[in-house]
Amino acid sequence: MKVSNLTGEGNIANDPAVREAMVKGAECLRGLGYEVKDPQPGEGLNLPDIPEDALNKCFTQAGGAK
Repeated sequence: MKVSNLTGEGNIANDPAVREAMVKGAECLRGLGYEVKDPQPGEGLNLPDIPEDALNKCFTQAGGAK
């Protein structure tokens, strides 16, 4: 599943603020019990089989990516 502009497409994943948001989102998902690795510089997140409600929680609420 792709998370809007956080999947490493184009050069957006090279932006330090975007990378930080992806790392926070990955940390949030791990906190919910999902195995998600931090993105490598210039790459996006690999988010297979993660329910939309978990993605919404981690990428839209305070403490997650924005």
